[in-house]
Amino acid sequence: MFSNPISAQRHHQDACWWTAVAQDDISGDGTTSTIAKRATLHLLENFKTPVVMGDEPDREILKMVARTTIRTKLYEALADQLTDIVVNSVSALYSKAEKH
Repeated sequence: MFSNPISAQRHHQDACWWTAVAQDDISGDGTTSTIAKRATLHLLENFKTPVVMGDEPDREILKMVARTTIRTKLYEALADQLTDIVVNSVSALYSKAEKH
């Protein structure tokens, strides 16, 4: 296609430049998303509400936490079925740790 190696190199450089421009125009360089992520984390750190638990963890709170967490990974119906299993497992580990 190119008889002159310099022309081929120039064409390659132009193609790389245009590709970089298109990438930046379409998806950006990540600056905005990085700033948004840091601002979100800062907001969450200042917005969170501490939950004070007594000697025994409240089973209903544990169930809500487990259900919410599992639902981010599995279908809702399956997550709901696994909620009690997870809470029972954590409770068993907690009880075992308390004995030692």
